[in-house]
Amino acid sequence: MPFAAPAGVLLAIAILFVFAYRRGVLLAVAVAIFVLACVASGLAYWAAATDYRDADGFIDCWPNCSAIQDATGWGVFLAPIVGIVAGIAAVAALVIRRRSTPTKRA
Repeated sequence: MPFAAPAGVLLAIAILFVFAYRRGVLLAVAVAIFVLACVASGLAYWAAATDYRDADGFIDCWPNCSAIQDATGWGVFLAPIVGIVAGIAAVAALVIRRRSTPTKRA
């Protein structure tokens, strides 16, 4: 089940977004998740580009991958997906906020 862990991460983030929406802090949580995903992705690309502890070997290391290779693989493939989901949640939070605030007409 190679897709169970990424699916679990995305499910956990979706649950976090639901709780954040109910508390009214969806925008702040979405921006924080987006920044964390960007940092994770950047670190993974840096590790792969500089060949830090054979981090670029995450493609062909299975089943004997090191922790750094697993983390690099997650950072390269999963972090951009999480960033996109967080960006969509941030846009949704802005739309919801705009619709819920009444406009003043003179």
